[in-house]
Amino acid sequence: MTRSRLARHSTGTGCCDASSASRSATPRRSPLLPHVPTFEESDVRGYSADAWYGLLAPAGTPPAVLQALEKVAAQFAAAPGTAARLTSLGMDSRNTCGAAFGAMLQADTRGYTRLARDLNLKAE
Repeated sequence: MTRSRLARHSTGTGCCDASSASRSATPRRSPLLPHVPTFEESDVRGYSADAWYGLLAPAGTPPAVLQALEKVAAQFAAAPGTAARLTSLGMDSRNTCGAAFGAMLQADTRGYTRLARDLNLKAE
């Protein structure tokens, strides 16, 4: 899994520079912006909006295939240059597989479902 960060803030290539970032919406401080506190640290409890990228397989995929996919994902995450390249793109690379990845997906789904319900959002 790869989580997105604010690359423009960390590099100064966007409309703002790193000194103008006020809070990070990620659950933990970004290594790219270590001086920027999270919302949680600023007493805004329960707020997190973190983007992620992951590899999914259909239900019923044979365990051997899932294990092979996890192995390839772990090799990619551990490959020389992967972390450096992702960091240059403003991303924080973490290898989260199996039950931990599933739990994260379920938590995100519950959170965004609750948010949509609380805001009375409707699909058109």
